[in-house]
Amino acid sequence: MTNDKKRKRDYWDEDPFERFLRKFFGFKSPFEEFFKEFNEMMRKFMREFESFESFEYPFEKEILRERKGPVKSFVYGFSITIGPDGIPRIKEFGNIRPTPAGVVAKEEWEPLSTVYSENDKLRVIVDIPGAKKESIRISASETDVEVRAEAEHRKYYKKIQLPEEVIPESAKARYNNGILEITFEKKRKAKKTKEIPVE
Repeated sequence: MTNDKKRKRDYWDEDPFERFLRKFFGFKSPFEEFFKEFNEMMRKFMREFESFESFEYPFEKEILRERKGPVKSFVYGFSITIGPDGIPRIKEFGNIRPTPAGVVAKEEWEPLSTVYSENDKLRVIVDIPGAKKESIRISASETDVEVRAEAEHRKYYKKIQLPEEVIPESAKARYNNGILEITFEKKRKAKKTKEIPVE
């Protein structure tokens, strides 16, 4: 292979984001390793998802039979956020999951959620479009919160690990336009003191 052809191949094989950073700023992305792992994860998921087409019809019929109403769809999505510690976090949502054994469909949808830490409060936002207010059930401990809800053609369930301990009894929840907002007071940590002897 000639050098020109190799350069052209490398150009198109390279990540366009990396190419942009190098061309205009002269450096590589600090997230290069993360994106490599992320791309590998997506390739693996797409391979698993392609195998979904080869599943036997009895499996599909069994899953579809369990779902109520006319809407019988399978959804998978994710969001990427950078935490305060600079570490990227991937959050999945939908009603299917890629696993080592293949794609697994779940009856309950896992909604997208976000946790905000604000001074002495912790705010949890859960996206449950179409859910009926009277069907929403919330239970919380000092370290996590569980949300269950029902819409016309789907059920939602999500267990959210909290980054800081909270006071469950302080929780307040409100629901508007498919968005559930739960606010907790953070648990105050008692300061430990130690008497220091003078030598």
